[in-house]
Amino acid sequence: MTELLEPVLQTQNFELVDIECKQGKRMILRIFIDRLNGDRAISIDDCAEVSRVVGPILDVEDVILSSYVLEVSSPGVERPLVKPEHFQRFAGRRVKIVTHGLVSGRSVWHGVLASASSDKCTLVAEHGTVDIPYQSIARANLEFRFEDHKH
Repeated sequence: MTELLEPVLQTQNFELVDIECKQGKRMILRIFIDRLNGDRAISIDDCAEVSRVVGPILDVEDVILSSYVLEVSSPGVERPLVKPEHFQRFAGRRVKIVTHGLVSGRSVWHGVLASASSDKCTLVAEHGTVDIPYQSIARANLEFRFEDHKH
């Protein structure tokens, strides 16, 4: 599905951040988008535009065989970090990383993303600096703390 939607969204100046499927009475397909150039936040109009473009494509391509509800959303302040480019873009920001297994004795890390390469990221945490290979990451996201944003 990513291969189908990414090029379409890029022509509209959007980045496909993540796709989430939730099963229930009716399947919910959530598509998280951001602006390619990051010049402004995602608006409700942006989400509606992407929904109008993506909905027919998913229906024509029969990507999802059952009925579903399509939701298009911004990734939010604690946006997921999925691709190496996301880690590179948000270097210097606070993140939470959960790994598949232990990395340097821990599976949950909180700290500042110091740097990111094509195969790993470097995190400065209270327990020290650690390199975490992307293949070890179960999930990662920006971490918003109110105390960091007081004026």
